[in-house]
Amino acid sequence: FENKINSQNKEINKLKEEIKEIKAIKDNKEKKVLKQNILIDSQILKENEKEMIFSAIESRINKQIISIQKLFQASIYDGEPSNFHSKCDNKKNTLVLIQSGNNERFGGFTSNFWESTSSEVFKDDKDAFVFSLDKQKIYKYKNDGKAIRCFKEYGPWFGYGPLIGLYKNPFKEKSLFSFNYNNSYDIEKGFLSQLGDYAKEYEVFQIIFE
Repeated sequence: FENKINSQNKEINKLKEEIKEIKAIKDNKEKKVLKQNILIDSQILKENEKEMIFSAIESRINKQIISIQKLFQASIYDGEPSNFHSKCDNKKNTLVLIQSGNNERFGGFTSNFWESTSSEVFKDDKDAFVFSLDKQKIYKYKNDGKAIRCFKEYGPWFGYGPLIGLYKNPFKEKSLFSFNYNNSYDIEKGFLSQLGDYAKEYEVFQIIFE
């Protein structure tokens, strides 16, 4: 009789695990549908690339994205750093998308906020990451205290030393500091094919969570 009970308990536990797995699959499908329904007015990010970026953000913040607000587009507001800062300063959870003159697409996310500081200021952010859309890869932050760099004469910058960032007005300066490796992020060599390329376009979005 005892063996029969043990056998039944095993079957019950097995069914519970199967139900849990089915629920997890269902939840993932529902989340994917929700992500697909989130609109992002971007000239850089393609529809089939949203899943990679949104999933990386949600896994770090541990909240579900419900909407995305466009804060800045360089070609509309001009690429002057002052325009970037007027639209994006003091707003947390921002996604930066960049398209280079060589048509490579990449960017970064930070849960911290940008500031128009009078001197260069680094900020830590355990949730930050950078990415390549063309390679479909996410690059982790190394927790060196220098996730982003703020300065009134710069656009958005990620990392220290060789980094990803906008220097002054990229349309005028034709200069984008985006190198093949990065001291603050786990970027592989060959991140970009052209060293020191410039930005043809960049966009900044604020991520809104549930």
